[in-house]
Amino acid sequence: MASKCPAGTVTQACAFRAKYRLVDTGGHVIRARTLVNYLAPNTANRGGVYPAGIRCKQLLQDVLVSGFSKEELNNQVVTVEECPPEELAAVIAAKQTAGLSYASAAAYNRSESAKDELLATCFQSPYDKVTLTLLAHNHMVMVCRAVITGAKWDVTPNVEKGITFCDKDGRLSATAIAATPNGMELQEVLNEGLDCEILSWKMECEVPEAAGIISLALNNASDVAMRTTELTAVAELSGAIIASRRSSALGNTVAFKSVLDQVRHRLDVAAEDPDLGEVFLFLINGGVGTNSYIPDFMQFAQVFVNSKLRQLRFSAFTVINKMCGDAHWSKVAVLKRAYHKKPNNGYCANPEMAWTGFDSESISPLEDALRFMHVECLSSVQAMGKFEANKAVSGFDVMAADTFFKVMTTSKRERNKKIDDVRCELLSVLAAFMDEVKMVQASRQSSSIDWIDLTASAKPGPAVAEAPGVDHVRIMEMDESTGKPKASQVEFEDRDRQGQGEELKPVGLPWRDWIVDNKVLGCVESDKAATVVCMHSIHENFDVVSQQIDVLMTGHNISVVALTAVAEKGLRLPPCIPKQSKVLDTSEHPWAVSVLVQVKRPVIDITSGTVPNIRTSTFFMNPEFTHPKPTDEAFQANRSWGLAAESAGAAAKQKDGTMTSDGHGLQPGLFGRDHQWIWGLGSAETMHPFWAVRRLSHYQMLKEVALLKEKATDDKLLPRFNCKLIGERLTQCSLGVLESKMPTCTRIFDVPFITNICALREGEELIMEVGCRKKKKDDKRKRDFRDQLVDDTKDEKKIPKKEATKLIR
Repeated sequence: MASKCPAGTVTQACAFRAKYRLVDTGGHVIRARTLVNYLAPNTANRGGVYPAGIRCKQLLQDVLVSGFSKEELNNQVVTVEECPPEELAAVIAAKQTAGLSYASAAAYNRSESAKDELLATCFQSPYDKVTLTLLAHNHMVMVCRAVITGAKWDVTPNVEKGITFCDKDGRLSATAIAATPNGMELQEVLNEGLDCEILSWKMECEVPEAAGIISLALNNASDVAMRTTELTAVAELSGAIIASRRSSALGNTVAFKSVLDQVRHRLDVAAEDPDLGEVFLFLINGGVGTNSYIPDFMQFAQVFVNSKLRQLRFSAFTVINKMCGDAHWSKVAVLKRAYHKKPNNGYCANPEMAWTGFDSESISPLEDALRFMHVECLSSVQAMGKFEANKAVSGFDVMAADTFFKVMTTSKRERNKKIDDVRCELLSVLAAFMDEVKMVQASRQSSSIDWIDLTASAKPGPAVAEAPGVDHVRIMEMDESTGKPKASQVEFEDRDRQGQGEELKPVGLPWRDWIVDNKVLGCVESDKAATVVCMHSIHENFDVVSQQIDVLMTGHNISVVALTAVAEKGLRLPPCIPKQSKVLDTSEHPWAVSVLVQVKRPVIDITSGTVPNIRTSTFFMNPEFTHPKPTDEAFQANRSWGLAAESAGAAAKQKDGTMTSDGHGLQPGLFGRDHQWIWGLGSAETMHPFWAVRRLSHYQMLKEVALLKEKATDDKLLPRFNCKLIGERLTQCSLGVLESKMPTCTRIFDVPFITNICALREGEELIMEVGCRKKKKDDKRKRDFRDQLVDDTKDEKKIPKKEATKLIR
């Protein structure tokens, strides 16, 4: 069994081949020369991803241009013999035990090739008999079958190389190909067949996964076209999920880790891709094995995606998984649309992140249109034939997704108008599709979606005479003998002159009602403006310069220190914002401060003792602090001096009176002269000390104290929380009398100032405590199997190996 084999894929494949290859009585390997028309792809090849016709067509052109080699094709031709009829029951039972379905090689290949227009002839009678199934060289064998059956590929002749592929009807011609030197050996393969190593049918019964392992090992030796693609990953994971669910005793649940263990050897290095879990999530959310979303996607990819030229990264499924959870058909359509993008180095771009921003309401028109096409129109579409139906529906999916995305990302109007626009555009796409597939009248109206009704536009009724409207014009008829019109054109009167002869009555406007109902119109903006005026008054009139502090720069770090000993609450630092001159309704900045604004009416009756409060608002101010840049020479001199001062433990007063903090500071007089600073243009600097005071959380302070405790010779030099915010109340009034009344109000502002909560020592830095900002609960993604997998990986040494695997529903 596979579990008893060595871990290496190639080693396992060699072991299976050695065990199950047919040998004669002398122990020699039996190699049989088999005609191409008896060979076909095995169901396990490349995870069950069937060869694509467009890839085969490209392969034929590439091979004949470079030269076809019979010896290269005959290398490593490994096949599995078909099960004898008398042993069929045992094979079916083994497949069912492994969670797999059984289909004969002929039936499987007839069904899959019929879905692809380019391969439709490959297994038609009399070429539908299959005796051996291939585990490698499947694309080239399908090319050979297409040549034998004369598939209509319409390959353009290569004039430069003198190669003709098709006859005059556009069908592949073995005679035309053999007439060129590069195609002579292909004709020999068609006549002689391939030298095949044959594995016993018992392998399918005893080790159903062995064929997939051998196929992977053989394909690993091929070129980059055979690397594990996202389609192979989808196919392998789908099969493993379905098998796990059938064999699980826990109902409709599977575990990513156990599924990955089943297919790890077949996915090769792709099993270690960190985004593989996104593919798994896409499959389980899409109801793999129960719904038709995943099979529809795989059927499209199998026929229309050339994995040699177009692939998607596993990360593309991250965007799909973040889309609205109910938009299953939309997710598949977005993937199909991604494959239509121009590839770069073989990879198509991931779907746009904007898809994740559409909620269930906004994406509902696209989902409705797709569901109507895939569900209600299913029987009508299938009557067209497998390939034509797949082609038409896939084209509609791509067009519908593209139309939806363009309207939703370019329209600047409100949501309900966007939805109306999308519906209108999607109806146009639906109408074009109905005409293309010649859908009957009865199928043009949805039974469950009210806005999908194309019956009126499908067969227009007889024209109904109507009165000319205000914008109707005549179709001019000319007298050919004279060249003059038989009737004059309709004239439109100038709007400005219309009704000049009529007497118009004045109509009163409801301006009084508007004023009464809109007394508070613009009040928030006026309060914001008043708050900015208040802060400017503080900036202009409050004496911050005389405060006994200094603002220092150490490297790139800014700090505020006391110049002298300061008594408790001896400092007042205001949060001025002269550069921004702007307050906000909300703020996410962790250092933003709030200002409470109360608006009160004028006091008319002083005996009442109360002042009416009109409204209360809270506005926020974001930090602003920009200092000039020092010259390079000054900066380097300050850096070297600061390092020397730190090593010496210097923390004293400078000769010019400037203080340092813990030996970190500015060299005396170095930055004190204006010409040593580089000032910005247009007053770019703003340096209120309020915003320069360091903010630390309790945890950060403990960490800093622990780091400095070893260096400090005196505990008094260790940092501490020594300041906080206090509210200062300011009043703003506009006084005046208008017609014996006071059309004014009073605004009261509670502005936060920084003050010291304890006596400060000379040279001590101001540090204020702030809390840790917690994320909102809504911002946290719900835990799923990916988080559990990370936890299991971290604790794998602690968790016993026999512990039950975590399951997800």
